[in-house]
Amino acid sequence: MSPLISTIFNDIRKPLSSSESYVIDFVSLGAVSFRAELSGPVNKTLSETKQNGWSVGSLPAGNYTVRVWGKNSAGERDSSMSFTINTGSLSNNTTVNAPVSFDFESGTQNWEGIPMWYRSSMTLGTRTSNVWMFNDNYAGTGANDLGDGNIGAGDLTSQPILIPSSGYYLRFDFYYQTESFYTFWDQRWVQISVDGAPFENLVQLSMDPEKTWLTSQAINLSAYAGKTIRIRFHMDIVDRYYNGGYLGWAVDNVVINNTAPVNCSDPEPNNSIAQAGTLVVNNQVSAFICPGGDLDFYKINLSAGQQITLDVDAKVIGSSLDSYLFLYDSLGNLILENDDVIYSVERDSKIYFSPNQNGTYYAMIKAWDHPRAGSSSYFYTLKVSAEDLSSPTVDFIVPNSSYIPSSTFPVQAAASDTGSGVQRVDFYWRNSDILNGLWVLLGSDTNSLDGWAANFNPASYSPVTNGFLFIQAFDHNSNQDGSWRMITGYDTGKPVSQLNPIPGTSYSTLVRLSWTGSDPDGVLGSYDLQFQVNGGTWTDYLTGIPASQTTTNFFGETGKNYGFRLRARDLSNNLESYPTSAETTTSIVACSGDGLETSDNTTSGAGTLAVNVLQNHNFCPVNDVDWVKINLLSGKEYLYMVSSKGGEAGMKVQLYASNQTTLLKEMIAPGFGQSVAFKYTPSQTQTGYLKITPIDSRLAGNNTQYSVWYGEGFTSILPLIFK
Repeated sequence: MSPLISTIFNDIRKPLSSSESYVIDFVSLGAVSFRAELSGPVNKTLSETKQNGWSVGSLPAGNYTVRVWGKNSAGERDSSMSFTINTGSLSNNTTVNAPVSFDFESGTQNWEGIPMWYRSSMTLGTRTSNVWMFNDNYAGTGANDLGDGNIGAGDLTSQPILIPSSGYYLRFDFYYQTESFYTFWDQRWVQISVDGAPFENLVQLSMDPEKTWLTSQAINLSAYAGKTIRIRFHMDIVDRYYNGGYLGWAVDNVVINNTAPVNCSDPEPNNSIAQAGTLVVNNQVSAFICPGGDLDFYKINLSAGQQITLDVDAKVIGSSLDSYLFLYDSLGNLILENDDVIYSVERDSKIYFSPNQNGTYYAMIKAWDHPRAGSSSYFYTLKVSAEDLSSPTVDFIVPNSSYIPSSTFPVQAAASDTGSGVQRVDFYWRNSDILNGLWVLLGSDTNSLDGWAANFNPASYSPVTNGFLFIQAFDHNSNQDGSWRMITGYDTGKPVSQLNPIPGTSYSTLVRLSWTGSDPDGVLGSYDLQFQVNGGTWTDYLTGIPASQTTTNFFGETGKNYGFRLRARDLSNNLESYPTSAETTTSIVACSGDGLETSDNTTSGAGTLAVNVLQNHNFCPVNDVDWVKINLLSGKEYLYMVSSKGGEAGMKVQLYASNQTTLLKEMIAPGFGQSVAFKYTPSQTQTGYLKITPIDSRLAGNNTQYSVWYGEGFTSILPLIFK
């Protein structure tokens, strides 16, 4: 599918202006990368990227054409759009000399903001000050999010600033909350104009924590020595989705001075995938996050199925670094990320990973409070280990409380391991004599196919009150974890269950039943379900329904009323009493044929369906058979679609040759309310017959409608974009 280029705008109500910056965004279903060209008074090129938004800065007045290519494994498709930039100008033209600072306490200080930028006194986090803020509240509505229906972007622009010599740096404070801290959506750009030229991108803010005040990295302005610049903060939400509930972007304390960032002895640059240093499995590297804004990338060659641990040591060795670790594949797609091993407790980072294919992978380390953090005190060691270092996790399934059944029951465990897998689970008992009691091994289970379990007979270990059950899981590298449960008595409480209400009137013989159940002291074992017809005698429908099952289907007859009731039984054989009356009832309404009955019950009465025409049917009465006659041309691929129309229809579809006995194709819907679609290419021109029957012959009713359609088949490649 060719890319769709969105209308370019900051404020949809205003024409495009040479004084404003813009992001061109686009989408193409199925594309995995894009490239673009811009032609006009200035020409620009976007190299192949996964980004679906292109920040082009500001553009001189004139007519432009942008062309975008979307690419996937099937090739490229492109589209183009023309637009016009009108002449615009900035009003804040008084030049100041660096060094200079702006705290915005005394006013706008000659900065110009277009909506949704506005200056206001705000309390953000623990700090109250006058800031420039980008969000919906520019109009004083109190909205404080990014959901304005007319504005998708805006600029905050400084007055002209003369940079007298090299050695000057830009810094600023900021606070934000947007859709994510990645570069795709809600883009936050720092841009620069030199000697009145259009604004160009300087830095895109990303990978930084939201809802906390941060100071930017030091941005070197030495390249602009002797020139007059303007600084611009450009916010662009890029797309119209997921903009409610996000505060936006606040900027404060903009400073340009000749205070240099700290001097770092860190081996640089390795700030991108292209610059990544090499790291070998079962090896380590020591480095620094330095200066502020530093990102460190490392490439690692891995084999499919290889199990590795990426382990950052920083806080644990006395560093100031609160690390954040990312892992990317060879195409730069994010695979895993980790902030803290234990949130806010063990603040170093760790990732466990096993690739499904050979390749080069990339680890990236940053400070949690990027880009504020960074100096020689932000040191770390990154270790890559091939051995499985992760412990399994294990917890009780049965018993699920401190009460147990009074007779023999299986102690059941849930165990998992992200590394080498669970090798076995051991089950232990110990009585209440803490000083003299011994742990008794009840059993070791090494077969996970039937669950992890061992039988426990309370009578053999009486008294059980205040005793302990303990389960211990081991992985294939002898890592282990355990869980214990103190037993305070036997489960004597009855379980409870409840059928969920169903409509009082049903237009299908299919009645879908569902329920809930619980046991205050023990573990549910099973359910029993009964029904009655027209208020008559109760009859068992299903007994011993497993506790894990909470739905079932019931088929009744039209013109009758049905009542249902349920009871539960736990593993201690405590049995709930049936309710004295029905918990839920429904009357099944008689159905009407689809207008083609009963002639279409045989091939001789089948109506002819034209190509690309819908024909509607239902299943009525029970055991209904619908035949449809179709004309087929030799060698032409046809697509057949039999679609449930929002009700209970579920069908078996059989395609027969003209002799009405040779079966050419058969498809069955996966369930009630589901549809069937398939392709078939006849080898000869002939009249074909579709035989359509319900997947259960008892299904009938006005709510079993479906449509039949067939036409020439086709293949469409639909690209997908993940955001």
